[in-house]
Amino acid sequence: MVFCGLAPESDGAATTAVDLARRGFPALLEHASRWLTARDPLERLPGGIPALARAANLGEEEAARLAERIRRNLWFALFFAHGRALDGDRWVLVTSRSPRYYVSGAHWSRDSLLWAYPAVLEVDRALSRDLLVTAFDRYTRHPGEHSQYLDGTVLYPGWELDQAAAWPLALARYLLATQDATILEEPAVSRGLQAVLAAAEAERDPATGLIRTFLLPSDDPAQRPFVTYDNALYAQALAMLAGALRSLRVPAAGAGPWAPDRLEEAAARTRQAVLARCVVDGPFGPMFAWAVDGPPDPKPVCYDEPPGTLELLGPYGFARPAPGDPLDVRRVYENTVRWIHSSYNPYGPPPGRYSTPTCPHARHPWLLSVAAGLLNGRREYLPLLAEAPLDSGFACETFDAETGRVRTGPAFATCAGFVAWAALKALRAAGAGDEAGHQP
Repeated sequence: MVFCGLAPESDGAATTAVDLARRGFPALLEHASRWLTARDPLERLPGGIPALARAANLGEEEAARLAERIRRNLWFALFFAHGRALDGDRWVLVTSRSPRYYVSGAHWSRDSLLWAYPAVLEVDRALSRDLLVTAFDRYTRHPGEHSQYLDGTVLYPGWELDQAAAWPLALARYLLATQDATILEEPAVSRGLQAVLAAAEAERDPATGLIRTFLLPSDDPAQRPFVTYDNALYAQALAMLAGALRSLRVPAAGAGPWAPDRLEEAAARTRQAVLARCVVDGPFGPMFAWAVDGPPDPKPVCYDEPPGTLELLGPYGFARPAPGDPLDVRRVYENTVRWIHSSYNPYGPPPGRYSTPTCPHARHPWLLSVAAGLLNGRREYLPLLAEAPLDSGFACETFDAETGRVRTGPAFATCAGFVAWAALKALRAAGAGDEAGHQP
């Protein structure tokens, strides 16, 4: 038996290995197994996997493979989407710790907070608090920038509204899941949210009410400055945070970041701008454009991409009717989703056994499309997730439409968390008899 230790220098590494040897492999294995079991959400599902799998029309063997795939990717996200740095034992949040992923070892707020964070919140509430406070402290000096080094300085400049929207959404999710308002007492959280909101509002166009973005969720340049998904995500994130603060009876801090009235006003303004300026006539009726320009010529673009698909407007709650809506937002959303999965979409699902919508960033089926579809009630993606080889069962960016094997982006840890969490939501919705289960 060989024990290996890691530390900033040789003495610490050697003494760590000595401690491991003294404890012994059986005790270490038993401790690790007990730790994982205590955090396994599949152990807490009502009726267990067999009952929910039957509700989702999965066979026994298929259900067992799906359960293994969910666990594999949950633990992969838990251990590879963040970690403690050797030089100081501080948390850092990354897209993947694996060098097999092509942008490993750097921070994308969208990846960490929109994709990996729901899985962390699912399995370890204490860890989710630590990570969220760390994220606000370390990565809000440049909120919404394309990517950052581990210390929070800018690695790759480029403003992305979806990355800014990830902050209030993650905070709202934490508050709603834990009812822990003490996180708002952390100076980094208050300071960070203030910076995020200021950065987003600085990009708001007074003529349209929409907020500009420079890069798309795929990190490619935006075709038009006002991207529908990004603005809808921002509106919904602010509305959710305001709702969470009201439900917890958190006192409004005047004009500070916790004032629900302020958040609701910005959310409503953005929502109404989206509904007024980002809806176009499509082959199935009115639908959301992907992006628009400002007046006098909106120059709408009909397009979609898996890293920020308009299909998520349903699960995230934007497609729910709200007072003051000038149109039937549910119908517009359903027409949009139908377009995304149709032949009218030039990047719609290609032929093949394992098929999802694609985009120019990578013209193969995306696992992020699988996650979005599962959140929107596409239970036919559960067998795909159980059967497709992917990256030896681990999440990857894209996979082959015919074989299901990884094509781009192996060892995609933040995506692993998102797709595993989406599969859990789909199973719970099936067990509850809910056809869609639209929950943020």
